[in-house]
Amino acid sequence: MESSETNFRKLISLSKKDLLRRLAEDNTVREWLRSNVNYSVSEGSHKLRGIKIFLSYATPDVEKVTELYEWLLAAGMKPWFAPRSIKSGEKWELAIQTAIQQSDFFIVCLSSNTVNKRGVIQKEIRTALEISASMLDDDIYLIPVRLEDCPVPAALQHLQYLDLFEAKGYNELMWAIQKGIERRHRGR
Repeated sequence: MESSETNFRKLISLSKKDLLRRLAEDNTVREWLRSNVNYSVSEGSHKLRGIKIFLSYATPDVEKVTELYEWLLAAGMKPWFAPRSIKSGEKWELAIQTAIQQSDFFIVCLSSNTVNKRGVIQKEIRTALEISASMLDDDIYLIPVRLEDCPVPAALQHLQYLDLFEAKGYNELMWAIQKGIERRHRGR
């Protein structure tokens, strides 16, 4: 059996993408990180387990969104994004609408690819805005996340966005999710 130090050295030698993939797939690694590394997910992570998060994005951004998906999965949440979360034979429009309706949070991933894009992503955003409108004013549900420096669409400008491409981006996202959970539980 390998020592914790040997396992740690293997982990730090991985690229960010490989590390995220491994975290998403390996419960031992995930549990080791939760118990040995002080990172933003560990505090209050029990509240995050099973939280359903819908990821909306433009197809050209799939690689960046896959990293986000794997990070959320490693944190114990249940992210959903097409096509990975759609089962073979499912009607994809129905699967997407159902996933949005059942999600605890809706993260729209913004980039130069999404800002002026027509189609499915606009439909997803409209649905999320409708759901958000039925919540309390201080509830956090729809979280605009910029993957790169780009303008925020007019329909989302009333919401504070975060920059995932900055060093503090993932911490800000975790904070928003945790605050969203706290605010909803406060209202029960």
